[in-house]
Amino acid sequence: MTPSTLTQLFADAARQTGMQLSYDHEPTLWLRNEISAIRQAAQGGRVEQCGHLAPGQAAVVALWRPERAWCAWCASALMLTGDADRTCDRCQRVGAPGELIHPCVVDAGAALVLLGLCPGCSRAEVPR
Repeated sequence: MTPSTLTQLFADAARQTGMQLSYDHEPTLWLRNEISAIRQAAQGGRVEQCGHLAPGQAAVVALWRPERAWCAWCASALMLTGDADRTCDRCQRVGAPGELIHPCVVDAGAALVLLGLCPGCSRAEVPR
């Protein structure tokens, strides 16, 4: 998938869900540290890879399960339910049933990093 195709895919997803796509987002120190920890674990051989990932193929990694890299097809296994689906990956607060956790995807080069943020942490990470 080319970068322009990926950008269009994200733009379409944002439009369909009523969310905002942030271009040229500068991650906070917290998020940079999380991504750096994933990279270090991967370089150290501590990230298990989905059997479908080919060399050079972009992986999908979730902050709630950073020990495994998934192909786009298998990434659906990262879906959460219940309290886990309402837990902010930054502050670890569990939201009340029905409270929105903002899903985020960050392009980290060789991987797309998934995370979910409570409203307060979302505002801290992506100020409007």
